[in-house]
Amino acid sequence: MAKRIVTTLIALVLVFTALLPVGALSVVPMNDTPHEYSVLPGTDAWIEMSPEERRTATYVDQAEAENMTTRALLITTLGYPFLIDIYCIGYSSDCLLPGSTASALSNGIEIVAETFPPLKELLQRTDAVAQIDDLLEVMQKDTFRNGRMKALDLRQYIMSASAASPSYLVDPGGKPVTILKTPNGSNVYGIRDLTWNDHDIPSYSAALSLCEEALDRCPGSTLVANPAPDFNCHAYAWHSQTSIYWINDPSPYIRDGSYVRCYNAQVGSKITYQMSGDSSYEHSGRITGTGGIVTSKWGALGVFRHSIQSCPYYSYANVIRYWKRSTN
Repeated sequence: MAKRIVTTLIALVLVFTALLPVGALSVVPMNDTPHEYSVLPGTDAWIEMSPEERRTATYVDQAEAENMTTRALLITTLGYPFLIDIYCIGYSSDCLLPGSTASALSNGIEIVAETFPPLKELLQRTDAVAQIDDLLEVMQKDTFRNGRMKALDLRQYIMSASAASPSYLVDPGGKPVTILKTPNGSNVYGIRDLTWNDHDIPSYSAALSLCEEALDRCPGSTLVANPAPDFNCHAYAWHSQTSIYWINDPSPYIRDGSYVRCYNAQVGSKITYQMSGDSSYEHSGRITGTGGIVTSKWGALGVFRHSIQSCPYYSYANVIRYWKRSTN
């Protein structure tokens, strides 16, 4: 009887298998080879490319990312030339406000992940932390540019997100705030006494290393002032080039008519980068040279002189506007 049951079960399995479409039982092996970038920063080809061409040349599509092992995804992500953007672009108006639980670094990671499929896929893998730990054990100092710091920051982000814990989030509730004034007298809130710890950057030397990497990623840019954790792009652009404040929302300068919109990059005007017309201001700078030369501070990193396009913010911005001092 038992033999007959086994025989019947085997027959049913064979019938079911025969009914499956061709290839249904085959398993496509995951690709353990990281993506090989066709062009890298520091090469002549990179320097000759436009900012848009560099982004296109280093893009890895969703299909390739999904078929990678977690190890290959991690190495592909750490080798991504524009992963450094996570340290620059997360400072929207809801970050680093007193009482806020928004982390600029976590925002930056999420923004880059939306434009770079391997990072987005990596963040969803359940073994990502284990793979990061394995890589950290064997990673040499020069394997990736600032690779250890980036790997640790990705690990912290994943651990915090998976635990649904706010422990990784920046909450500078205890930081003093100074009320600044626009030219027309409106209040602007400036946070004081921010340190490297508030930006998840371990030290000044680490920030300086990120600045050097940023220069390679954005050819033609120059570092005109070293990194500082206490002031940001909006403070530099709108308040003072020697500001000691972190201004999250520069909109009062515009809302109260202190500055009005202009339609070309006039020397002496301000420039803003936004993801959409009604979104917060992701970045501000000063137009300091003809032909659209900008001087701006990149997050907690240094102050750079660059073209409108050759900065971490341009590729994420759908709206760029110019502002001049009102004469009324």
